[in-house]
Amino acid sequence: KYTINRLLNKIVRTAQRTQQREEEGKPLQSQECKEHKETLKLFCQEDGSPICVMCVISPKHKQHTFLSLQEAVSMFQDKLEIAETCLEVKMNYLNEHQSKQEEYISGIQKKEQNLEQHIKS
Repeated sequence: KYTINRLLNKIVRTAQRTQQREEEGKPLQSQECKEHKETLKLFCQEDGSPICVMCVISPKHKQHTFLSLQEAVSMFQDKLEIAETCLEVKMNYLNEHQSKQEEYISGIQKKEQNLEQHIKS
């Protein structure tokens, strides 16, 4: 069974939104904070969201740590690359295991046919 990695899911959604904005010609830096109407320039690590300079001094983000948007993008790209590598390794293992199981099932089916023919004769 697969479990959803919520942080990875949030990272992917953020990356997809960023990519969509860039494709629309509207980079993330040109987005405004809904609360302060300031340009989003920083990333709050605790909340996992882009924020403006005014948000830094608000009580909502008191004692939080911040990165520039570029640093956050870089960090998330690194995390995504690591996650992608891990998923590829797992996928290769699962594909190999699936092939072995299919061979095993095929062998059982052949034995079944041989046994069935032996019983009929």
